[in-house]
Amino acid sequence: MFRIKKIPFYMHWVSRCHVFNSSCFAGNSDQIKPFLETLSLKQEDWQVRQAERAVSLYLYFKKSGYSGNTGTHIPGPQKIPSEWSTVMEELVRLLRLRHRSYRTEKTYVNWTKRFSIYLNHKSASGVTQSDLTDFLSYLAVEKKISASTQNQAFNALLFVFRDVFGKEISGLEGTIRSHIPRRLPVVLARSEITRIFSHLKDTNQLMATIIYGGGLRLQECLMLRIKDVDFERICVIV
Repeated sequence: MFRIKKIPFYMHWVSRCHVFNSSCFAGNSDQIKPFLETLSLKQEDWQVRQAERAVSLYLYFKKSGYSGNTGTHIPGPQKIPSEWSTVMEELVRLLRLRHRSYRTEKTYVNWTKRFSIYLNHKSASGVTQSDLTDFLSYLAVEKKISASTQNQAFNALLFVFRDVFGKEISGLEGTIRSHIPRRLPVVLARSEITRIFSHLKDTNQLMATIIYGGGLRLQECLMLRIKDVDFERICVIV
C-alpha cells in the first residue's frame, strides 16, 4: 500500500530518471530499464525496486491524465459488442479443448469481459500489448487488487493474446505490480470446529465434515457422487 512518507523518495527517483534520460518521460518507457541497470550498480535491491515503482507510477498517471482522484476510469457501455462476444466464444472453445475446469473458464471469460469494458470495447483486432500493460497497471493502482488477483488477470489475458488473438507477449516491464498482500484466512481451533458441527444435523453435518476433513471446496463437495466414495480405503475421489 502506498504511504505518504514515501512521496519524497519517489520524487527523488523520478528526478534522477529524468536526469539520466528524459526520453523515458516522452513516451519511451524502454529507457527505464537502462536507468535501473545503472542504478543497481551502486544501490541496494530494495532501492532499485522502489525506483522502478516510482517511475512506473509517474508514467501511468502521466499517460492516464490523472486528475487527483482514484478510480476515475469511466468504463464503456456494459453491452458486449458481437466482436468481443466472438472472442469469448473462441476462448471458451479453446479452454474446453484443453480440458480446463469450468471455474477457470468462468474466470478467464470474466477478465476478458472486464478488459473489453476497460478499453471501451476497442476493436479486438487492434488490441496491443500496451493495452494489456495499462489494464494491469490500472488494476493495481486504482482498483488496488492483490498481487495474486493481478497475476490471475494476467494469466487469463495472456491466454487470450496468445491463443485467441495469436499475438505474443514480449515482456511487461512497464506494468505496475500490485504490492497488496493477500489476506490470510482466520483458522478455527479444533474445539471451535467441534462446537460448529454440534449445531448441524444430517446432510448439512455430513457435508461440513467432508469439506473440513478433506479440504474440499464447496462446489467439489456438491458434485460428489456415491461412486466417488471408496469405503474400503476410507477416501474420497475429487
